[in-house]
Amino acid sequence: MPKKLSYDPIVEFTSRFYRQPLPLGPLKGWSWTGNAQLFNTCDTNSITRASTFIIKSENEKLISGLKFSLATSLILPEATPTATLQLFRKNKVIYETTIVYGREIRASEDPRPLFKRTPEKDKAEWYLFLETPQQIDQILIKSLHPAAGIIIKEVKWID
Repeated sequence: MPKKLSYDPIVEFTSRFYRQPLPLGPLKGWSWTGNAQLFNTCDTNSITRASTFIIKSENEKLISGLKFSLATSLILPEATPTATLQLFRKNKVIYETTIVYGREIRASEDPRPLFKRTPEKDKAEWYLFLETPQQIDQILIKSLHPAAGIIIKEVKWID
């Protein structure tokens, strides 16, 4: 047995176990990019910020998935619920999930990879592919952790 492995077993396991389908070509869809930051009790400048981030569309859009680029302001304990993600159609929630630290989001200065990331993509990117395409008209990200200070860099609706 070698004294030291030539690879990181945790990174190798998570990249294989949580592997997401890779698109063969560029993904078509509408994209929001920016630098929206949510509420953070540990930063006096962030205390007055909103705790929710909403993207609304005038018309319903048929999507097969979403791409996110998110980060937190602080390193949090693994598996800490940081936010909820809700997809709406005509003001009714049609999909909801919890965004968990380490699985879908990490702090910008945390060098560890996301469990749900695609290795060929940016370390902060993750994809949510729906079981069947859905018509949605609103995306809501609501912060759950008071010190997370979620930073939203990109949300892409994938046709």
